This record gives sequence, C-alpha cells and structure tokens, in this order.
Amino acid sequence: MARIGTWLAGLGVAGLLSLAVACGGGDDSGGGNSLSESQAKQATNRFLATTFGLFTGDSTPKAFIEQFAPECREGVQESDLATAMLFIQAFAPELADLKIEEFDVGEVKVEQTDEGYLVSPTDADKMRVKVDGKFVNANTFFRDNGFEDIGSEELAEDPILLVRRDGKTYIGDCEALGDFSLE
Repeated sequence: MARIGTWLAGLGVAGLLSLAVACGGGDDSGGGNSLSESQAKQATNRFLATTFGLFTGDSTPKAFIEQFAPECREGVQESDLATAMLFIQAFAPELADLKIEEFDVGEVKVEQTDEGYLVSPTDADKMRVKVDGKFVNANTFFRDNGFEDIGSEELAEDPILLVRRDGKTYIGDCEALGDFSLE
C-alpha cells in the first residue's frame, strides 16, 4: 500500500491519500503470464488515469475495482469505494476541476519477482499528463495546481506490483483495495 501512496502523493493528491490510498491497473493485450515493458507501461498509465479519475469523479468505482487481480476483489463493494470517494470529494471539491485525459509515465523499470512484476518510472521529470488535448509535464501541472512534486528516488523506492492472470495485467496489491471495504 505504501507504494501506491508514494506514487499518487507525488502526483498531487498527498493530502487525500492520507485518508485513503487507492490503485488499479489492467491490460488486455498479449497472452500468457509474462509482462513486457510496453504492457507494464500501459497498465501503469491506466492505473494512474483511473485512480486520479476516481478522486475527481471521472472514473467509476467499478472501473477502479476491476483493475485489481480477481483475488483482490473479494469482499470489496463498489458502494464502499463510492462512499470513500464522496468523503474525499467533499473535503477537496477543487479536484473535480482537474481534468486529466491520460498519463504517460515515460520509461519504466520492470523487475520480475516471485509475486509478480515491480514497475517504476525511471525519471519523474519525464512523466506527463494530457490536459486539454496536449501533454504537459506532470510535476509542472500538479505544482501549478497547488500540489507537491515527486522525485525519481521516491518512485524507485515504491514500485507498483503488477500480476498476470489469464493473459491480463492487474494490480497485485490486494491490501490497498481491501482498505476500502467497510466490512
């Protein structure tokens, strides 16, 4: 869970993530259970876009939950996640004005482990967001909107765990999703 918090905190939602940490990912391309750098980047970009969209109201709880490995989803209700997001949006309504169309994490480092694949961008300064149809530097965008920068060291220290299941890529950090369950 700390991995995800570091990524998003650096992207400008540090205050919100102290209340709730979230993540997601998913990729339908490619078969088998190996993961290419391209697939890792695609899943990471989708993770960031969906997660940030969850905080701004641009993504649904269902889309967010479906990015987790199937074993992570057990006992997690969309309504629990929706309640958490309403709470966050009530305390930070200005998030609704931040419309990010896409993320581009730049080059990624992929390390295979027994649990799956640890993925981290190699250079925080090369991360970009697409806003109003054009890509801009992510740190600049978030700084201009009152949030903190993220450093490459932070990204390297807290990679995202991706897992492959039946030819699809998912976020493998089940604990992060379980934090939203009200059970």
